[in-house]
This record gives sequence, structure tokens and C-alpha cells, in this order.
Amino acid sequence: LFSGRVHLDERIMLHPKNITARVRGLQVHGENVKEATAGQRTAINLQGQDKETVERGDVLAAPDSLAPSYMVDATLQHLPNSPRPLKNRDRIRFHQGTVEAIGRIALIGTDRLQPGESGYVQLRLERPVVVRPEDRYVLRSYSPVTTISGGKVLESHPPKHRRLRPEVLKRFEALDKADDATRVRLFLHEAGSSGIPQCDLLPRTVVGRKGLIEILANFEKEGTVIWVDSSSGWSIHQKSLEALQSKVHDYLDHFHRENPLRPGLPKEELRSRLPNVPEKVFGTLLREVGKT
Repeated sequence: LFSGRVHLDERIMLHPKNITARVRGLQVHGENVKEATAGQRTAINLQGQDKETVERGDVLAAPDSLAPSYMVDATLQHLPNSPRPLKNRDRIRFHQGTVEAIGRIALIGTDRLQPGESGYVQLRLERPVVVRPEDRYVLRSYSPVTTISGGKVLESHPPKHRRLRPEVLKRFEALDKADDATRVRLFLHEAGSSGIPQCDLLPRTVVGRKGLIEILANFEKEGTVIWVDSSSGWSIHQKSLEALQSKVHDYLDHFHRENPLRPGLPKEELRSRLPNVPEKVFGTLLREVGKT
């Protein structure tokens, strides 16, 4: 068990298949137990699942705490004894935990790394993997199979980057230095007018559900975020909401200039002018505009 605890009768999820099952049996070194903790060699019997369901590289975790991804942002240290430079789009074998995934490497801000050099990479894989920030990984060359590099995961669910843009390199540098709260703040800012629910933030952090709720509560106190839906932990960055409010005021000013005899802009018409804003965020927007 890598982290946390697992209990008898607990419901857990098998990744990347997203299969939820109940823990029917639990053993530590062959002894039946009701709980296993991090660092213990653990055997788990999943109710209703055959052993063939589970494959090497699969991960068990609390539901919604992890999510599979085909791309990983990471630091990279190219080994001094590697036989050749690492070039952009080289085919590689990604190893983390017990998983091996074939993929290609996108070098950030450069076209090659010489042996002994370090940098940032986006790993674009042919199968989904389940990783978290701070996880360590190893790269091997596709052929011949030789260990050539390694590094640390920075982002488990990144967008596809335009690798030579300066702002992309700055994002990698920021994540490399970020603490937990700074990381969450960055993701909230990048979510823009859509906001982001807690279930999408959780797999991109290492703080756990309780830690994430605490970070978001602190942001709310300082006025950094607004709750869109407290039950799902959906929140939006204050600056993103302010930008939407500014758009609404502009629409309303234009509408009243063009239609001086009409009492107001119908809500449905305003909604059509903000097509990329989710319904729940739109409701929060109207509530905040009503306060001004």
C-alpha cells in the first residue's frame, strides 16, 4: 500500500478501468485484517471481480481521488551515460510503479537534450496511466531497451502544449516550484469561466479530499474563489467571475442603448451570449451581478 489506509467493506476504484468494487477480504502478510496502512504488503479481495480483471500497472484508490490520463508533464534528467541525445518526438517506454507505457516525448523549450542535461517534458502515451504530482518515473529507450532518463511528475492531467512557447516553459517552471495551495490556485485560474469541480481538482493534487477542501475554504475567506456549488465543491476564480460580470454589464449597457423602451434583457438571451459558461456558473454569475 503506497499511501493512506484501506478498510474491510470499503468501496474502492480500480484504475484505469474505473471499476468500483467493495473490499471483501483484506490480508497483510497472509493474516486477515480489518485495516491496512501505507507501507504494508497488502492483499485485497474485490467483491464481484475475477483476478483476470486486474492487470499489471493497475491502481486501487478511493473513488474520484485519481483519474487516468494519456499525457503527463514532468521534469527530466537525461542520464550522463546515455548513449545519445534525447530528441523531440523520440519513442520511449514510460515506467512508474508497475506500469509500462509506450509513448513519445515532447521536449519543452528545446529540440534535444544532451546526456547529463535536464529539462521539462510532456510525455504523450499510447495507453492511459494513473499518476500524481511528485511521483517518480523512469524512461527507457524504445529499442534497444535501456534506461536513459528519469524525473518527477509535475501535472497528471495537462493540456497538450505548444512546446516552444515561452509561456508554456514558464508554466512548467511554476509547477516545479509550486506548493499545494499555489498548484490549486493555478488550476483555478486556468479553468477560467467554466470554474472547476472538486472531483477534477483532486486527481491533480496530492493533498487528499480533506486537504483540498481546506485550501478552497482558505481561498474563499481571502476572496480568491467563489463557490458555484458547495455540495460538489465546484468553485470559480474570483478574477474569472469578475471578467464575466464585466461582459454582462457591457451587454446590458448595449441592450439598453439599443432598446430604451424595453424593461430589460431576457435571461435566456443573456445566456445565449455566454455559450461556454456552464449553467451552474451562470446561476452564480446572476447572483453576483444582482449584488452590484
